Amino acid sequence: MTSINVKLLYHYVITNLFNLCFFPLTAIVAGKAYRLTIDDLQHLYYSYLQHNLITIAPLFAFTVFGSVLYIATRPKPVYLVEYSCYLPPTHCRSSISKVMDIFYQVRKADPSRNGTCDDSSWLDFLRKIQERSGLGDETHGPEGLLQVPPRKTFAAAREETEQVIIGALENLFKNTNVNPTDIGILVVNSSMFNPTPSLSAMVVNTFKLRSNVRSFNLGGMGCSAGVIAIDLAKDLLHVHKNTYALVVSTENITYNIYAGDNRSMMVSNCLFRVGGAAILLSNKPRDRRRSKYELVHTVRTHTGADDKSFRCVQQGDDENGKTGVSLSKDITDVAGRTVKKNIATLGPLILPLSEKLLFSVTFMGKKLFKDKIKHYYVPDFKLAIDHFCIHAGGKAVIDVLEKNLGLAPIDVEASRSTLHRFGNTSSSSIWYELAYIEAKGRMKKGNKVWQIALGSGFKCNSAVWVALNNVKASTNSPWEHCIDRYPVKIDSDSGKSETRVQNGRRLRVDLWERESVVFVYRFRCSRPVLDSGVASAPPMNVRLCLLEVVASIAPSSPAFVSGRRLISSSIHRSATSDFAARALALTVLVERSVSVSSSPSTVIRRVSLLAPGEDRRLSSRRVFIGRRATRHVVG
Repeated sequence: MTSINVKLLYHYVITNLFNLCFFPLTAIVAGKAYRLTIDDLQHLYYSYLQHNLITIAPLFAFTVFGSVLYIATRPKPVYLVEYSCYLPPTHCRSSISKVMDIFYQVRKADPSRNGTCDDSSWLDFLRKIQERSGLGDETHGPEGLLQVPPRKTFAAAREETEQVIIGALENLFKNTNVNPTDIGILVVNSSMFNPTPSLSAMVVNTFKLRSNVRSFNLGGMGCSAGVIAIDLAKDLLHVHKNTYALVVSTENITYNIYAGDNRSMMVSNCLFRVGGAAILLSNKPRDRRRSKYELVHTVRTHTGADDKSFRCVQQGDDENGKTGVSLSKDITDVAGRTVKKNIATLGPLILPLSEKLLFSVTFMGKKLFKDKIKHYYVPDFKLAIDHFCIHAGGKAVIDVLEKNLGLAPIDVEASRSTLHRFGNTSSSSIWYELAYIEAKGRMKKGNKVWQIALGSGFKCNSAVWVALNNVKASTNSPWEHCIDRYPVKIDSDSGKSETRVQNGRRLRVDLWERESVVFVYRFRCSRPVLDSGVASAPPMNVRLCLLEVVASIAPSSPAFVSGRRLISSSIHRSATSDFAARALALTVLVERSVSVSSSPSTVIRRVSLLAPGEDRRLSSRRVFIGRRATRHVVG
């Protein structure tokens, strides 16, 4: 018998120990009671009960009083009637290439740069972040930043947030047929964008909520604010009877995109995308039948007393006075420690007795035998929890929690798929993950789901729900049109290899088939290339030309080089329709006397699409942003 089978047997015995002892005992008592006669009962009454009424009567009264008091004062259950995740319009989809173009346009529009981007090394850095982020090509960006030039204004930020909140709420009210005037409690959380009037006031005004609604606006509480809002709504529902609570979780991208050079502040630009969720809670007993879940536990952990935890995610100004959010390299370690503290509080509430006993034994053993026992026993939370919704803060965060909790790949599938499809939508990401589980048809009656949210401060907040029915995906679910494509295999180093012949040399090209591809080109000129015209050229002995060019090659649109349409429509007229041939044929002509620090927009004068047989004696190395594509001479 394997160790897994032994553990399952142990878990079954300990969990059902009461039943295993109770049923034989009940059978023995029932057998003895069956043999009792009327004379035996009369003897029991006159011999014992009649002479101990003074003791029995108060005991009986106390039992009845305690039962009534418990029933009257216990917290009323909180039900999750329905929730809605916002799905941005398709024209807001931002592939890796488009995201890189947004970064370039934002930096170019910065007044302090005078329309130029002098240092191109940031492209390499952002490419590496994109490769490791786990985000796909169908995430969504804000409309203001997709325009050229980008609208990084307060008005554009307000439009983004209003579009997300109103879109989510309209779908929620449509699915539930709840009148907005029935809402008694409103909690809105947005960490980075808090205008006046507040976002909660905007909701009241847009949907004409009643004048005595208890509204709250939570700001600056990071990606974990969604569970904080749920916890606040729960406490209010325990006080205010027979009402609805509306929770809205969102974040703003437009107003908080970073245009500076501090790399620790650039990381957030690569991770965060547009998204939001609206949740309808109720404490009405009649809503139990139509509700999806019942809230079981909420646990909040705050480690802000530690300086490292407090500063690992912090908003501030860089050396040039540009505001951004800095992400420390210690964030994964801080997240791991904070999650452990949260688990230490939540574990005793949800873990079965078998896991509590094992943990207690190893805890006492480590105290007695410090050298022999190196680690505490890690409880198997899968014995208590059926589904996990881990905040999609990034691939590294998901990896750390997967390892610390001992989860299987399927347990973090919802988190990885959400990160790939929607990116980090901040506090609303756990709701996109729950929608994924429902869309897959995995949520059955009685299943428990654990939402784990992490945020600045540093905080880890948990919410545990139990499914009241076999839950199906909601109408207009964000996964409605793409659930069959997930999960996807995310491997930045994978690709397809092809071998082609060009000018008598065999070229191996590693490709990844997809609609839009982003390259970073590094060129070394082997001979002077005419067609100059670059102002302020450096000395003539500079022969090494190292410049970075961003190019997005799509069958339906011209390519972009450094955010400008420098590749003509000749791509459309090319006789070669094969993608690989077009990728090989793309050549950039540059002046040989170009300094390394020159910006691509001032360096590049002409881009031409050459036939595969035409040779410009330019050797190149091609590297994907998001997927790796290399070109090597192999023979």
